[in-house]
Amino acid sequence: YFSSVRLVMVVMLRALTAAATLAAAAGFTMPMALRTPTALRSAVAPAPERAAPSMAAIEPGAKCLVLGSGWIQLLTAKTAALAGYQTYVFTSQDPEPAKELIYSNACPRDSIPLTFLEISDKEACEKVLSDLDAVLIASDSDVPVKPGVLNTVMPEGPDEKSKVKKIVFMSRNGASGREGSGEGLGFLIKGAKDFSNPDIWAGGEYVSAYTALEKKVMDKAKAIGADFTIVRAGTLKGGGPGLSSTQDGRQFPRAKDSLAEAIYKTGPAGRNWRAVFDTSTQGVEIVPGDKVKIPVAGWFSIKGAISFDVEPGDSSRLGVAGAMVQSLTQDKAANTDFAVATAVGRDPPTPEAWTKLFSSL
Repeated sequence: YFSSVRLVMVVMLRALTAAATLAAAAGFTMPMALRTPTALRSAVAPAPERAAPSMAAIEPGAKCLVLGSGWIQLLTAKTAALAGYQTYVFTSQDPEPAKELIYSNACPRDSIPLTFLEISDKEACEKVLSDLDAVLIASDSDVPVKPGVLNTVMPEGPDEKSKVKKIVFMSRNGASGREGSGEGLGFLIKGAKDFSNPDIWAGGEYVSAYTALEKKVMDKAKAIGADFTIVRAGTLKGGGPGLSSTQDGRQFPRAKDSLAEAIYKTGPAGRNWRAVFDTSTQGVEIVPGDKVKIPVAGWFSIKGAISFDVEPGDSSRLGVAGAMVQSLTQDKAANTDFAVATAVGRDPPTPEAWTKLFSSL
């Protein structure tokens, strides 16, 4: 009896799915209550047009330029250099404060292939741009770099076409513009940003700038024959060495891989939660597409803003930087987008764990 019922249900489901597909092709929208999972997926707005995956792996030793601002730019540059990439950062300011955040006893100066270049040194900058393999873009700011910057560092002209083979851009949750993206962002999250943690990603008027740069990155990749990866972040947290510990013979558990302890001393009082976060929440989850939901509001938004536990919409700076650098070699990262969320775990992913995470794409 149960086998017969199951067979009838399967036949009915297949018939309904076929009807939904034909109806959609004819321009008819089925009532929500009658849509099958397949029909629901087909009703979602399509992703932006993308090139077929090609993925020319950018191996360590290649030349990378890291654009952007804030701690996430510096951490991404350091992560790339630690992985063995010849890494460059262009700056218009004295690079010494940035170097003080990057280097420590655990990571001495000149121990990694990381070079800061003053943009006023036109000859040196042009030499780097003429032979780049990859460009990574990551900003702590609510506003990313301007689209025109990509034209400067990756020209398309026949006489000076860029040799860049991979562009990795840190965008934001909700910036794709697809149906359902950015769910949970709004004025309540904005209130938590204003009163509790200025690093909160609240979306709002800032989304359009990231949306525009996503399109620019994809267009630029197509124009110069490169692959792209869009790595989505939410509220960026941490980025430092964690709490002081002598259990493993080092002063801090991740001093070599992180920014300096000094990041815990900036901003309003009570920011020690950053150090706890960097110690206790280093697990990473990769969410394909732009699907991260943020089901927090009111008081919970404020509480989550300075929480050192796993919270919806959070992204570890160490996790985002790691995902961006991993995207240079992971074949599943070619011409796609995904979000980096936090997960339970006191240690960052191993190389094998990263490959497993990327297998979900």
